Amino acid sequence: LYGSDYKHTASVIFFFKQKTAYEIKECDWSSDVCSSDLLLAPERAEALGKKSVCLLKRKRYRQAFMGARDALLAAPAGGVSEKIGDEARKTLAQAALGLGDKALASILAESDGTEPFVYPAMEQLRRMLEKGLYQEGMNDLMDILTHYPGLVPQEKIDEAYNILSDHLLVQSNTIGAVLPLSGRYQLYGEKALQGIQAALGLMSPLPQEGSSPRFTLVTVDSGTDPMKAAQAVTDLAGKEHVLAIIGPIFSRTSKAAAQAAERSGVPMITLSADPSIPKIGENIFRRALSDSQQIRSLITMAHDRFMMTRFAILYPDTVYGREMMNRFWDELDKRGAEVTAVESFPPGVTDFGPQIRSMVGLDRALSPEEKILKENGVDVKVDSIVDFDAVFIPADFQTVGLLAPQLAFYDITNALLLGTDGWNSPWIVELGEHYVEGAIFTGGYLADMNNPVSRELSARYWLSFGEDPQSLAAQAFDTAYLIRSGLESGMVSDRSSLRNYLMNLTNAPSSEGPLTTGQDGDIAQRPYLLTVEKGKIKPFVPEID
Repeated sequence: LYGSDYKHTASVIFFFKQKTAYEIKECDWSSDVCSSDLLLAPERAEALGKKSVCLLKRKRYRQAFMGARDALLAAPAGGVSEKIGDEARKTLAQAALGLGDKALASILAESDGTEPFVYPAMEQLRRMLEKGLYQEGMNDLMDILTHYPGLVPQEKIDEAYNILSDHLLVQSNTIGAVLPLSGRYQLYGEKALQGIQAALGLMSPLPQEGSSPRFTLVTVDSGTDPMKAAQAVTDLAGKEHVLAIIGPIFSRTSKAAAQAAERSGVPMITLSADPSIPKIGENIFRRALSDSQQIRSLITMAHDRFMMTRFAILYPDTVYGREMMNRFWDELDKRGAEVTAVESFPPGVTDFGPQIRSMVGLDRALSPEEKILKENGVDVKVDSIVDFDAVFIPADFQTVGLLAPQLAFYDITNALLLGTDGWNSPWIVELGEHYVEGAIFTGGYLADMNNPVSRELSARYWLSFGEDPQSLAAQAFDTAYLIRSGLESGMVSDRSSLRNYLMNLTNAPSSEGPLTTGQDGDIAQRPYLLTVEKGKIKPFVPEID
């Protein structure tokens, strides 16, 4: 046939014979069929691709690369050739992986800027990163961006750049903080900032320990604006080259900031109570008491130990308040306890009378008997019906300080008051006076002179700011203290090693007690149960039966 007028037919027959052998794993392609000018472009491209796979299996990586290169360049756009092109790209990547360093450099020296050569270029970059040759890797990345624009997926470029900038640009002694330093949450931001400053030895007359690095803290005011928080993270990571970012404090700004941190490849430790934030990515951590931990601790004590079965819930009508109300109610349902009253109040309100009256039935309709008595001139008094053993109030100490006396005014004096870590401030006693005596609430921090980290916090904070630290300051202190400890131990030198260090924390020392990181990036502790006893906040110690 080759000697007749049917040369194309002969080439096609030979091509399909070879293809059949390939498909039954014989993998024996002839150079003749690949080089035949008589085959149509798709057939020739497929022949080249199949041959390159055979060469790859025989570990003839350079020939496999060249064959796959020719297949990719020979495959016309569209139709069946898209599959041929995809197979050729896969072979190019695998061949580049198998090439030795010298062979890889030799192939790159022949580059003409076409797509096939991007695969050995990316493989050479990968090897530079693996060997820790970061300056050479940065040069390779610049070459790829210059000679192969648009041929490498942006996520791969970002990944490589984040690794390189981590080692070449990141300042290991520079920490960023994104906090609300203006607006209605300014006080919270300032307390968190003071905790960070105390941990890093800033604004403190106490000398730094000899092994402790000198830190630079770069702070950015996020206010309550999520977009501002996200931009702050991007700038801190890309312009200030910080090792890590602490903050923000609240859910909306923390979510936006976390997404920006994940894109930038910078570890971020939020102080938010929102447990969903660490799920945004591997760079995101959270240092705060979890809502579920607090609620389980309270209900275990009230229901399981004190045998209380009837509960009321009085909560602020906010995202946090509604979430805590639902969590508390769900946990009670699991244990067969009952919610006999539930009321919400608007944030910022100071008169809780309408809600409390509704809780105890003072606004209920008169019974038929009471109506008859009233019609006959009898002064009918509607008494409070307190049909609950405890009241759960997931609010801050200012709110509880105003609310507790009003509960007593409506004869709610024997019900146990339960709260979360927002109660943990000496001001709750100043505001609530004896009305909060015996209340039980959760807390992440309680000054403990037997804990060396707690002693350090107390000393540095008092000398720097003239007051005792409260829970948010302790929370921020411990977050910065973890970063400082990793650097001092030699286990942290860049963002990648810090990420690994934080992910593997187990019973790490802190002013709040041992800290352990869960699989979701939550840096967790066991919450304290606290109470007010003789006008002082103390650990709650139940009496032994």
